[in-house]
Amino acid sequence: MPDLANLTPEETVMAVGAMAGGAAFVALTCVLCRRCCRRCNRGGAGSGGGYGYERVSHELDREELDFKRALENQSDFDLEAAGESAFNATELEQIEMIENYRAKLVEDAGETAAAERGKDLSKVV
Repeated sequence: MPDLANLTPEETVMAVGAMAGGAAFVALTCVLCRRCCRRCNRGGAGSGGGYGYERVSHELDREELDFKRALENQSDFDLEAAGESAFNATELEQIEMIENYRAKLVEDAGETAAAERGKDLSKVV
């Protein structure tokens, strides 16, 4: 590193110029960042700046609320009120077959897991 006390006039001018350029760059960067932040915070397309974002109301209008109420009050297919009559005999038979198949799968998986645990324990002994 050169000795700062022994700089030639040309080197001094270059050093001062480099410091001034760096300071100008930092100041310009701060000004641009501040301007962008203000522009973002101002927001809205109609306010003369921002990025075109408009706040959207997420509330339902009167017609949508009426439709929502109609759906909530509609009870065409209420399983609790229908009870067993919601399924015919064929559908009940299919449901029973599926339940039996599921129970068999669970049972087989349990036996397989128990057998593998037994094999693992026999390796330890």
